[in-house]
Amino acid sequence: MAQSRSEVVQAKVTAGVLLNIEVTKVWVGKTTGSQCYGCDHAIAPSEIEVEVELAGSLVLRLHQVCFGIWQAHVGTLHLGVPQTAE
Repeated sequence: MAQSRSEVVQAKVTAGVLLNIEVTKVWVGKTTGSQCYGCDHAIAPSEIEVEVELAGSLVLRLHQVCFGIWQAHVGTLHLGVPQTAE
């Protein structure tokens, strides 16, 4: 059974692939045709791309949905909220 976007993004946070940080500076716009760093699927021309700059040089591109899942998951980790399956 394939994992949902939420499961893939949460697994990447847990594994340290997606950093456990709350992002404060992002750019949102038309996709550049990139692959989403969150779910590993292409960001289609009809979808919104979120670009996140980390440490001044590392740029992550994500679906808007994957970015929201990532930051929601990180927020619950910082608050000590128990994780539940979605």
